[in-house]
Amino acid sequence: TITFSSAITACEKSGEWEKALVLFSHMVLRDYHGIHSNAAISAYGKGSRWENAAYLLSTILERKIEATTRSFNSVIRACQKSSEWEKALHLLSGGAMSRGMAKPDTMTINAAILACAQCSQWNEALRLFGETSQKKDRITFNTTISACGKAEKWEIALQLFSQMVQNELEYDVKSLNATIGALEKGSGWEAALRLFGSMAHITVKHNIVTFSTAISACGFGGRWDMVLQLFNAMADSSIKSDKIVLAVAIKACEKAGQFERALHFLTLAGHAKVQLDAVVFGAAIGACKNVGDWSESLWLLGVMMESEVELNVATYNAAISSCGVGGKWEKALHVLRLVAQRNMQLDVITFNAAISACEEIGEWEKALSLLRMMPRTQLRPDQITFDAVISACRKGDEWEKALWLFGVLSHSHAKPNTIAFIATISACAKGGAWEMALQLFSEMEWTNVQITTISLNATVSACASAGEWEKAIQCFSAIVHSRVESDAITSNAVISACERRGKWEKALHMLSVMARSTVESETTSFGAAISACDKA
Repeated sequence: TITFSSAITACEKSGEWEKALVLFSHMVLRDYHGIHSNAAISAYGKGSRWENAAYLLSTILERKIEATTRSFNSVIRACQKSSEWEKALHLLSGGAMSRGMAKPDTMTINAAILACAQCSQWNEALRLFGETSQKKDRITFNTTISACGKAEKWEIALQLFSQMVQNELEYDVKSLNATIGALEKGSGWEAALRLFGSMAHITVKHNIVTFSTAISACGFGGRWDMVLQLFNAMADSSIKSDKIVLAVAIKACEKAGQFERALHFLTLAGHAKVQLDAVVFGAAIGACKNVGDWSESLWLLGVMMESEVELNVATYNAAISSCGVGGKWEKALHVLRLVAQRNMQLDVITFNAAISACEEIGEWEKALSLLRMMPRTQLRPDQITFDAVISACRKGDEWEKALWLFGVLSHSHAKPNTIAFIATISACAKGGAWEMALQLFSEMEWTNVQITTISLNATVSACASAGEWEKAIQCFSAIVHSRVESDAITSNAVISACERRGKWEKALHMLSVMARSTVESETTSFGAAISACDKA
């Protein structure tokens, strides 16, 4: 028995968990002992076989065999590796452990918190952290801080780090990286950079993750000027940059709209002989996309092909979007054909990028053709797809096509949103179909789609263009009661509708309404009101 137990333990410790379980199955035929069972549970844990580990644990408990804390820890770790956070919590709080059959230790708590953190259950991780009576170590804090970071709860992450310092608990570079990582996003980026700066006065040294996270924080704060400083500081610290840091630096410049700086980092990568991949090139193409530099995007795409860098669909999507922002729909469709020629799996984002490129300049026929192509590639158009095609039809003065597409969208899995309503109402307004515009506007109200100033202006303008001053005033009055803000465009459209019919009293009334509101009267408003008086 001791020989079997020793062999199982040896296999488990060396990572040969499958061999350990073969030994255990042979041993069970002879004797079922707690020592063997606990070793086998640990082996299952190493192999991430949480169901087997949990079953074996329940079996030995039924047989009144003593299960050790280590056995429970192994099952919880197996659950953690398999993202079974609820099972991990049940073992800790709702199972045998809670009934005193084994006493949880710090490793138990850490494994359960990590299981919650990996599944973005930051509330549960924080609850465990607060409720445990076990001594908290550095791993406990680091894991909980990481959980808060994933949920973008940077204030709580910072409080936890401060608690570590106050408790005089020795923290390491992982503690700092987890905290800076939590702070880097949103409004915590300044605190992230302050914490990074404070590391110069302590014994904990930066590593590549620290620099990468701080550079990312610069991106969120638009501090592209600090990106190069950090990059140089990393070199001064004898930390060699890699493709991940380069991708983060390029992304940071992209967020700040500094595409030339982004390309500078790409050049630095070449000098440093860093092996570039699709992630780095994709970040650089994304930077070009934000400023509509389609030619640079296509050049980078060509470099990737010549360098035999493994391309992915995301890279092509960024290049297509770049062409779209630059108003080059033909180039966007050319890139789309390249994707098809390479037999790569197209996705909805690919089509949306190409359709949006066509929408930019009103190429409604091409946009509609791409929409019809999607089902043939087993792809289902989403809300963004329909929004772009309807907008393309609006720009191409095809209000009937826009209305038809709106109807298709209404009966699909994706329902019309504010963008779809505005685009269709605007298309009807341009086509003189004021009644349809008014009907769509009413539909926005009863379907609880958010009504905006733009949708109001489009509807009032549709009525005004047709000389339907009464409908324009009715629409305006209804919106005033719903507390949607109107602007000078709304008021001008109503006054113009009254002016066309010589309704000077109504025009003057609208001027007085503007005077009482926060909407500033314009020369156009007075001109239209004076013209209405002249026609009377």
